This record gives sequence, C-alpha cells and structure tokens, in this order.
Amino acid sequence: MEPLYDSSNPDLRRFKAAGGKLIVYQGLNDIAVLPQITEDYYETVERTLGGRESTQEFMRLFVLPGVEHCAGGPGADTVDYLTALEDWVERNEAPDRLVAAHLKGSPGAAQQIWNPPSFPLDPHLTQFTRPVYPYPIRAKYQGRGDRNEAANFVPVE
Repeated sequence: MEPLYDSSNPDLRRFKAAGGKLIVYQGLNDIAVLPQITEDYYETVERTLGGRESTQEFMRLFVLPGVEHCAGGPGADTVDYLTALEDWVERNEAPDRLVAAHLKGSPGAAQQIWNPPSFPLDPHLTQFTRPVYPYPIRAKYQGRGDRNEAANFVPVE
C-alpha cells in the first residue's frame, strides 16, 4: 500500500496539474514528527517544482510555534484551515496569513482533534492569538500593543 499512501514523494506535479490545493501545518513542539522533517520535505517539493513561487501556487506550509503533534502545547494551535482551503479553491484566494488561537483552558491534543471548536471562535474563549504565515515567513512582535493579539505581530523572513 506504500505507493498509495506514502507521503514522502516530493513530485506533486500531477496534483498541481489537477488543480489541487494543499495546506500543510507543523507544530514546532512536535516530537512525533520532527519539524525539520516537514520543512525538509517542503523545501524538496520547492526544488522539484521549480521554486517557491511555483510551489506556493498550490501548496503552503504553516509552522506553529509551541504546538505539539497536531494540537496541544503552549502555542496557538486552533486554526480555521477549512475556510482557508475553501477560499483558496473556490475564490482563488491563497492563504498568505492565518490566525491561530490558544484557547483558555486549552484541552490536550486528543481532545482538540476529536472535538474541534466551532469557527468563528468566541473571543471570550481565546487566551491569545498569533498570525502564521507561509513557510519560511515567521511572526515577530512589533514591539508595541498587546502581545496577546495577532494584530501586533508582523511577518519576517
């Protein structure tokens, strides 16, 4: 079954040609799938597809600081990927910035995965938010404003 399910082939030309869109995310505190492995795979896709611009026409990688495997951890792990993907597929609006939230009393990763929150999130349930940008762009606090609000961060490469 490896030829059907293997996720290590960086040649995604057929997927791209078929109009596919792919959002990949990686928690930077993940010890089950090390972030460097996902970043290396993404960079290999870029080399295979002819560079970042060509790759980002159909694929985006978002790395989430402080997030464990799939969810959980001290980082902002709650993101509305489905709406981002729908906007990309249906309106051709590629996700250049997503907002991730850390919920108050955030449950463990398993709870988050099997019982995801509804979007839009209730602001009263949100402890803090962070912007996440397509790899390799990261968010940096701009030095003023509330550190708990995504609006006070800027993209840096």
